[in-house]
Amino acid sequence: MNRRLFILLSSILFVNRSFSAKKNNCLLVFESVKDFEINQPFPEGTRILLKSYHKGKGLGGGVFKLVKNSLSRKIDNGIIFRSSNDEYVWERSIKKNVIYPEWFGCLADGVFDDGEYLHSCLENISVGSTLKFRNNAIYFNAKPNLNNIWLINTSDIIILGDNFTLKRGGTLNLPHSYLFGNLATLTVRANNVKVMGDIVIDGGELKYPLSSDNGNYISKERFVRGSCSSHGLFIDKSENITFTGKITCTNAVFPCYINNSKKIDIHGDFYNSGQVYPVVGNDLQLGSCIKISQSANIVISGRCSNSAYSGCEIEPRSSNIKLDLKTDHCFYYGVIIHDQSKGIDLNLNSNNNIKGAGLRVSKGSEDVYANILVSNSPHVLIVSSMGKDICNNVNVNYSFHNISKDLVQIFNTDNAFEAIKNSSIIDKKEGQAIK
Repeated sequence: MNRRLFILLSSILFVNRSFSAKKNNCLLVFESVKDFEINQPFPEGTRILLKSYHKGKGLGGGVFKLVKNSLSRKIDNGIIFRSSNDEYVWERSIKKNVIYPEWFGCLADGVFDDGEYLHSCLENISVGSTLKFRNNAIYFNAKPNLNNIWLINTSDIIILGDNFTLKRGGTLNLPHSYLFGNLATLTVRANNVKVMGDIVIDGGELKYPLSSDNGNYISKERFVRGSCSSHGLFIDKSENITFTGKITCTNAVFPCYINNSKKIDIHGDFYNSGQVYPVVGNDLQLGSCIKISQSANIVISGRCSNSAYSGCEIEPRSSNIKLDLKTDHCFYYGVIIHDQSKGIDLNLNSNNNIKGAGLRVSKGSEDVYANILVSNSPHVLIVSSMGKDICNNVNVNYSFHNISKDLVQIFNTDNAFEAIKNSSIIDKKEGQAIK
């Protein structure tokens, strides 16, 4: 390097002779990623030590090398950065294929808007990678939209972290341009994803009284409200998704929504579901803490509380669902099994259902095996068939405390057909059965 260039570089960037720079055989130290595009003729192979993605924050730094650009090297502003010469790029040194959101610009302090930075990180992880979130950090997406959604669509990855939070801003009163169907804090649309460590997924919605389509309050109870069908965690068209730690999903119309997926295993707390507002038509558009739709081989255990509809809602044509749940303070049901669902294995302790029952089984459902304890609710169990869509092989053992109306209601909306068949409903205390 000639003397003139050396002096110029020293005045702009300064040559750092610290131990850390020497240890990594780096000639230069960059204060932030903005220094990558400084117009200087660095020779190929130059190594630099990046102190921080954002100047002075001490996060997202690392060692980079100036290498020849190629089609295989995508500018992602986390691992590969543009240089001042289009023929070269700055490439980060990576060990063991472990990726960090801070490399892409996240601060994760719960205040800074990490939206676009984590979006970029998730877009650029590769098959077989491990994504490591900072322990006890809060990653915040202030205004989620289609341009900065947090979407995992890469299969065969591991997510690590302990007690970290993914949180977004609420949707209420956002401009319509920001809203889209199934807006979620985190969407998973991939296969073979393992999440290791405790994680909180927060939808950021606030509480209001439930309202009808004309704006009248229908309850003094307050539940969260969103301007669209918003979610905390949305697992969609995925297979083999496992959470080995505890997951907490909260503050969304549907805090946890599993759709068209298979082999999902989750344990955690699911609370504060809500209502889409403004209400359109007669449907109150109420959400459940957990919603399972057209899915199979699902295992969920944990607690559901403060739900505008039910603790867990199993949508039509779901199968092989195993639940072990405690539910509390649900406006209608602890658990509701919708039409034509099959193969439901349920262990339920349900308390304080305001208007409905601990468990409801709807038309055409079959092969339901439930052991339930229901307290402080209008009903223990409701089984409702409709015409030829008769509930079949429904087996419920129940106990109860402080039930204000009929313990069990079993009916067919068409009196010409039986209400239930090949079933056994047993009061565990009395030993009496309804068959």
